[in-house]
Amino acid sequence: MEGKRIYALLVLLVACVFAGCIVVVIFSDRNAPEIIFSEAGMVSEYTDDMDTEALLAGVQAYDEEEGDVTDSLTIINIIVLDNGEHIKVTYAAKDSKNNVAQKSKKIKYSGDENFINVSVAEGESQTESIAPTPEATTSVPETTTEPPVDLTQTGGSGQPVKINQEQVNATGVPQIELHYTDYVIKVGDSFGTAEGLDMVSQTLDDKDSVSNRIVIGGIKNVDTSTVGDYILEYSVSDTEGNRSEVQTLTLHVVE
Repeated sequence: MEGKRIYALLVLLVACVFAGCIVVVIFSDRNAPEIIFSEAGMVSEYTDDMDTEALLAGVQAYDEEEGDVTDSLTIINIIVLDNGEHIKVTYAAKDSKNNVAQKSKKIKYSGDENFINVSVAEGESQTESIAPTPEATTSVPETTTEPPVDLTQTGGSGQPVKINQEQVNATGVPQIELHYTDYVIKVGDSFGTAEGLDMVSQTLDDKDSVSNRIVIGGIKNVDTSTVGDYILEYSVSDTEGNRSEVQTLTLHVVE
């Protein structure tokens, strides 16, 4: 009789632990912050003599669970569009659970650059926090938001930036192109440097091959045993020290 009682208690204990695990999974924070553009605070036109951090003015990020997470905001990509008349700025923000949001805005551009490197303080990565700087002022053009990623399907999605061969030939700066902008894997799946390199579609330089000079920023931070989003920053350099614009891939680790 005593043995049956102990067995029943053990079964009850296991059931309680299992139920608790389910509750934790169901109610865990999987929602990314919301990035908000302020009509009154953002720059209306970007010029070559401005620092890219000026583009953070008027941009805020809020999370349902944690509130204001604006200090996590960073610029991960700037692309020159419309024959140099506009730039597309892609922002990212994250919460303490590593849920990452991305949002883009098209801004008027007055300059002569074919590409714009994002300013990064020494010792920082482009996905680390950059505090917004107070800049002026006026109204802003139309915004664009990336479509949500289907986290129920593993594999790649999204339309990455394509290599511009004419730009490479004109500037001598190499470029890198990815297969995807987002990639979904399950907890426990393997994703290291080899898998990261598989995300690269091609590289291009005006002289020598640069495919063996690829750098993946953030790859060491990937923990496939932990649910979350991990931003990987891809770039490539040539033998003359010219480095490509960074292209980003968000790795989503899901249950």
